[in-house]
Amino acid sequence: MLKDGQPEVIPHMFETTRTSAVRIMAMTVLLLWNQGVLTGQEGTRPATETPPPAGSTNASTPPSAAPLLTAAADEPLTPAVIERLSRQAADLTDLDAATKKSIADFYQQAMDSWKQAEARQVRQKEFDRLVGTAEGLLKETQAKLVKLPKEITLPPAAANADLEALTSDIATLKARIEHPETGLTKRLADLNGEAARRSNRLKEIPTLITTAQARLEELTKQQEQAPAEGEASALTQARRIAIYAQRMAILREIGALRQEQSWYELPASSALAREQRDLAARELSLSQQEVEQLQTILARRRQQDAEMRVKQAQREAALAHPILKPLAEVNEKLAQQDQQLAQKTQRAVRDLAEIRQQTQRLKDDFRRVQEMVNTVGLTESIGLLLRKKRSSLPDLGAISERLTADADVFRELQLKLFEIDDELTTLRSPELVLGQVLASLKLTSNDVPKEILEAQAEILLKQKRDLLTTLDRSYTTAFENQVALDAARRELVEQVQQFRSYIDERVLWIRTSGPISLETFHDARAAVKWLFSVEDWQQASQVLMKDLWQSFPLYLLAALGLFPLLLLRRRMGVEIRLLGEQSILPSCRTLTPTMRALTWTILLAIGWPAFVGFMAWRLADSASSSLTTEEIARCLKVSAIFLLTLELLRMITLKKGLASHHFGWSESFVRRLYRGMTTLAVCGTPLVFAITFLSVHQQSDTTDEKYLDALGRPLFLLLLAMISGVSWATMFRQVPGTHLLTGEPVESPLIQRVQTLAKYLAVVIPLLLGVLVAMGYFYTAGQLAIRLHWTFWLIVGLIILQAIVMRWITIERRKLALEQVKQMRQAAEESVRQVPGSLATNLQSLLFSSFKVDLAAIVNQVRSLLRTSLVIAGLCGVWFIWADIVPALGILDRLELWETTQTVAASAAAPSASSSAPDGAAGKPANNTSSSSVSGYRKVTARDLAVAILIFAAALIAGQNIPGLLEVALLRRLSSDRGLHLTVITLVRYLIFTLGVILAFGQIGVSWSNVQWLVAAASLGLGFGLQEIFANFVSGIIILLERPIREGDVVTVGDVSGTVSKIRFRATTITDWDRKELLVPNKEFITSRVLNWTLSDKVNRLTIKVGVAYGSDPFKVQEVLMKCVTSIPQVLQNPPPSVVFDEFGDNAMRFTIRFFLPDLENRLTVTHQLHIAIYRELAAAGIEISFPQMDLHVRSIPEDWKIAAANVAHEAHANPTREGQPRSSTPLDIADSDG
Repeated sequence: MLKDGQPEVIPHMFETTRTSAVRIMAMTVLLLWNQGVLTGQEGTRPATETPPPAGSTNASTPPSAAPLLTAAADEPLTPAVIERLSRQAADLTDLDAATKKSIADFYQQAMDSWKQAEARQVRQKEFDRLVGTAEGLLKETQAKLVKLPKEITLPPAAANADLEALTSDIATLKARIEHPETGLTKRLADLNGEAARRSNRLKEIPTLITTAQARLEELTKQQEQAPAEGEASALTQARRIAIYAQRMAILREIGALRQEQSWYELPASSALAREQRDLAARELSLSQQEVEQLQTILARRRQQDAEMRVKQAQREAALAHPILKPLAEVNEKLAQQDQQLAQKTQRAVRDLAEIRQQTQRLKDDFRRVQEMVNTVGLTESIGLLLRKKRSSLPDLGAISERLTADADVFRELQLKLFEIDDELTTLRSPELVLGQVLASLKLTSNDVPKEILEAQAEILLKQKRDLLTTLDRSYTTAFENQVALDAARRELVEQVQQFRSYIDERVLWIRTSGPISLETFHDARAAVKWLFSVEDWQQASQVLMKDLWQSFPLYLLAALGLFPLLLLRRRMGVEIRLLGEQSILPSCRTLTPTMRALTWTILLAIGWPAFVGFMAWRLADSASSSLTTEEIARCLKVSAIFLLTLELLRMITLKKGLASHHFGWSESFVRRLYRGMTTLAVCGTPLVFAITFLSVHQQSDTTDEKYLDALGRPLFLLLLAMISGVSWATMFRQVPGTHLLTGEPVESPLIQRVQTLAKYLAVVIPLLLGVLVAMGYFYTAGQLAIRLHWTFWLIVGLIILQAIVMRWITIERRKLALEQVKQMRQAAEESVRQVPGSLATNLQSLLFSSFKVDLAAIVNQVRSLLRTSLVIAGLCGVWFIWADIVPALGILDRLELWETTQTVAASAAAPSASSSAPDGAAGKPANNTSSSSVSGYRKVTARDLAVAILIFAAALIAGQNIPGLLEVALLRRLSSDRGLHLTVITLVRYLIFTLGVILAFGQIGVSWSNVQWLVAAASLGLGFGLQEIFANFVSGIIILLERPIREGDVVTVGDVSGTVSKIRFRATTITDWDRKELLVPNKEFITSRVLNWTLSDKVNRLTIKVGVAYGSDPFKVQEVLMKCVTSIPQVLQNPPPSVVFDEFGDNAMRFTIRFFLPDLENRLTVTHQLHIAIYRELAAAGIEISFPQMDLHVRSIPEDWKIAAANVAHEAHANPTREGQPRSSTPLDIADSDG
């Protein structure tokens, strides 16, 4: 078994040499030749390899005690030889069990690899056969396709076939169509997916070949390695045979893959796939037509039989005895029911045929459009074709309504089947039923004999049973037809969605015409003349006049509804202004004025749009409408919607209307917005009508395409310029630093940035759309403009909804505040009666502050919930508006930006057509699976980059909003710990950001395997250079997880005390009592001593020392001090306060007051209040607060000092101090301590 071109000396060597060394050398030469080393053609040799002699081994194998397994020197390696060698190895006696098992595993691996090689060789031969016979198969398939008719006609005998034969033929055809494995539907689905599979396979094959070649090189290196020292020769031989078998399997796989690639790249192969698909589609269509025609015949036959049964039942009812009349009438109703069901079944069969034909036409159109796009490309003519195809697609809304109605039909049919089954169960005992019927009859002596009645009743019961059996079959057939009809409608919906997605992905990227130039306006005069042609408008007026005479009551009703709206506009405006003046009064405590003003605003806005919309409806619904009148009706409808949106916002911004007096918008902004909406309503609506009319007419008549280009584009540019100018005039005349709507100063930088961005977008976006129109993308700009229009009104609607809800909140807050003021006054009056005046004043302020905090918390919570709800509603609305544009982004997947490496796990277990390497790794035995990682390339497209940006933006938005939503919806219900809330929110926010970054970078091919070495190196460098930052970072994580401090805690770190205001990963912000913000590194909280005043309990003790003069009654002092401390409302009664006589000081008797406060917020206030109370109460009790005294002994005094001292003493005697007043004023000897 030699390759083509191998020299004859190689087999001769096996015949003439018998020594082992020569055989080994010859085998080595053969292996090198097969690898291409001797010929210099490694990597380009054919994917076959001549097996070595079974008894050969490598010359480098050292001798060992184990014998070498032998076979004939020139015997090729075959499964039989491998099996014989495996048995010989099992019979060796001087090898241990582990070595024998390894040898057996290697031979089993070689056997499996050899079988894989044979299977791959068969596959390669099959592709060889396909390549050789492609032209013949193509001609044969084309001949079959030509012979098949496009439509099938049943022979006349089919119309006279009996029902059982028709039913059997239909069942056979359905089985041929719907068989899950061999059915025509399954075959066509496989052939429709063949193009995508071939394309994907062509992309996969180079990677698979590269992977196989890498595996082959790895096996080659393993084959060249010398065996381990002391390894048994039999084990070495088994390993090398296993390696050889694996290499053979890989070479055969490479050959099969290359031959498969050649087959897919062959032009005749692609043509054959298309012809086979067309042939299968034709066969399926013919089979479906045959089924439909047979079902039509069957339905008609059943209709005839049902009519015969109805006539028979009517005759039986007419001839029946009056006593048996009710039973005969029941049979007649059953026959009529069967007749009606047969008519419905016939209609369902007809509808099913129409839907299937419509679906097939769509499939054919879709296939032809795909072929044209692939052949011609995305040209302007293809764009026009795609736009027409999209406008002609069936309405998915109508089909969805039918699917919803089908669900009710299903339930009705199932209920009827249950009822019929119950009645048939009852009639299975005819004797019992007959006895019941006879017992219910009231016979007299003049009646027919009982035997005759019994016979007639038995006949009627038998007819009823037959009718019920027939009706059961009819309902079963109707149910099956309804199932088929539902499946056909769903298939039609799927096909429409697929076709629409295909069009939407491409149509927006195609020019409508060339860039705008002077030549564009050459036909402008003709376009204007055509637009105002008298014939079209005369035809529309004639249609309206004819419809007026035919539907005069409808016009009269519309006039009665519309004329008051148009004639009473001034009165409604006055009513809106009166309601606005009423709403701004402080006494307004209800939402009724706002809701009434909203109702009048809507009525005022819908007058003219409703009139235009009614004209559009009558033009479109008129029986005598033509194509032109339908186009005018469509344009009037679009104009009415555009005018309605403008009128609503214009009426909202009326003077003293909703915007200014109910929503609190600034008067200047309201005036500017009113003028802008008036300008757009007066000038923009005619432009919208003209542009829409030109666009609609261009889709139905390609001869007028030049009119759209000559007149439609300039009008669209004018409209966009007008919108941009109105936006600039409305938004850019605002005072800087104020809110756009309310005019109030804005302190939040975020709101200022959002307002600035919104203003520039409102001006720039219409200009960008104008650039698209000028470049020739008229249709694209129009579609974007429509969705931007609805997005703008979605935002406006959400703003108005928020304003209404905030108005309601304001009113409710006003009512709640008034109610709380009443409660506060009652509490204050009660406190005045029970508490001294000064303490009552303090208690009033305390009650007022608590009421105010609770009210603010409620309002903030409602606002947060409202904001979150509006964001969710806005996102849902934006997705609903822009969902049709999303498929257009699919074209970005074709724009390749760069390539990135990625690791692919290549498994070699049981290789199939797409496998690339056999099982096991050479050098050690394997059972039947192994895997290896191979680096490949992945192309990153513009779509990947766009998705990555969206993921990152979504992560930012979610990180900013989801934690707040989590707090409102969950955390506040689970725990009231504010610190826990902040910790969870921070961790969730960073988790969302981290996931967003990971997903975004993964989308563009930057995975951990790509950057792990860079991260390791950077971490090593940063670990030395930025170790403090990393220490603070880790400390921040520990703080968030262990929570030794929380936001809002009062802490002391070193000499810094204050409230924790922010906790970040690097540093924590502490706000001290002077409102200074100090940034403390997180490391300090972990490695240093930290005093957390509010870690587990905010209750804290305050100690105040008081000194009184000697001679005071200590019990009286204790009583006075206890009265003072208990009179402070903030002092806790549990644990109770205490007053202790601590010591006899140098100048005073020292008392210590110890009491507890609920928190640290009021320490200074309580200290101040307690000092004042102590001073007053001690003074009132006549207890002197001591002060330091010092006795001076003067030995000698000058004479002038003596005279001055005598004068002072005389004046003191003349003006004595009042009783109880201290001799001198000194500060209180009060100090804080920790007890």
